Amino acid sequence: MTNALTTIRARMKIVQADIKELTAEINELMAEVKELAIAEKVLVRLSPDADDSEEDIERTPSGAPVKPAGIPTMPDMIVTALRSSLRPYGMLPKEIMEFIATNYWPDVRSELVGPIAWRMAKEGRLVKDGAHYRLPQVNEAAGTPSEDAPTASETELFK
Repeated sequence: MTNALTTIRARMKIVQADIKELTAEINELMAEVKELAIAEKVLVRLSPDADDSEEDIERTPSGAPVKPAGIPTMPDMIVTALRSSLRPYGMLPKEIMEFIATNYWPDVRSELVGPIAWRMAKEGRLVKDGAHYRLPQVNEAAGTPSEDAPTASETELFK
């Protein structure tokens, strides 16, 4: 038993030393990320041709993108979610967020979905009926509600 205990304690010391080294390396890498984010901000500010075209990508205080690279814009993901819905009354922002989390961005936050859906409704790209959002019918895109478009209150039976 003493031999096993000695072996375990020796291994524990090695692991703790490795953790200490790796923690120092992680701290160095985190500092480098902050420096790179600052450099990126400066380059974007000073270069008129810098590619900073995706305006709905939220950034952390350090300037790193929150939204993963390579996924569609938030408006495109919202439209895709609504197109995939079989409910005629549309989807709640929480349901849109869950669709986006399942299909594109597991860590998406509700505060990134709701305000953009609201803005899209204000622009006429979506219809907001109560708390639900849906794609406009053909007549609604021209500014007049469609007669056959159900409202959320009319479709409570679908829930």
